[in-house]
Amino acid sequence: MRKNIIIPVTSVVEVVEKTIKYFQHSGFKLVENGNGKLKFTRGSLASTMWTFNPLKWKSEVRVEINEGQISAEFNIDTTGQMVTNA
Repeated sequence: MRKNIIIPVTSVVEVVEKTIKYFQHSGFKLVENGNGKLKFTRGSLASTMWTFNPLKWKSEVRVEINEGQISAEFNIDTTGQMVTNA
């Protein structure tokens, strides 16, 4: 399942640091950091298949921070799950 979001920002000074802190606090691991691009990963295929909590499924988040906006692409592995709109 893929989702994209774009968030407008007025100041990018602290955005990178706060974004890293937010995802790490949520259990993600920072695996790439450079030139306003961040990549976070979490979970495993086994955790996706054994839990119904989507926050523990295997996930990859790519964040790009540009002047005036943050764009994030979420790629969530739904193997073995019945995904609903909720």
